[in-house]
Amino acid sequence: NTISLNGENYNEQDTLQNFKKNNDISLQGYFYCMKLLLSYLFYDYDAAVNCGALGEKYLEGIKGLIGFPMFYFYAALTQLAVCSTVPKLEKKRMLQKVLSNQKKMKKWAHHAPMNFLHKYYLVEAERNRVVGKEIKAMNQYDRAIELAKENQYLNDEALANELAAKFYLSKGKTKIAQTY
Repeated sequence: NTISLNGENYNEQDTLQNFKKNNDISLQGYFYCMKLLLSYLFYDYDAAVNCGALGEKYLEGIKGLIGFPMFYFYAALTQLAVCSTVPKLEKKRMLQKVLSNQKKMKKWAHHAPMNFLHKYYLVEAERNRVVGKEIKAMNQYDRAIELAKENQYLNDEALANELAAKFYLSKGKTKIAQTY
């Protein structure tokens, strides 16, 4: 199980119970942030949506730490990944939530573009993909890839390439998708 944090020396349920018992909102926030990230990256979007909903309760505990913007980044990507599979009203709510997240990301990108601007563009690319603004999405995928590469965020560069490739595959553009 790719999203399970269980092994010889660690049991996620026992650990989470200890965090709850000690009322440690910081560790609970990080726990759900990491589960959200793993769930999204391994395409378990139902688990990612669930971790996002549970993790929101503990965001106050990771404010000012790198997990805070990471949570918003992966929560937005998760919502955009499932947007087309939910009823129209739910889709509207999700897109509004993504826009709310993007306001935060834009502020962070303004103050630290080397850390956040590529993330902002990647979420914008996915948002524009969902709402059917294909040309904007194409440009934003490329911008996200360029900025991630420039600032040596290899993982985000790879993710942006993967999402761009999926976008082009969905349009039947296999040769372009192969480039990404």
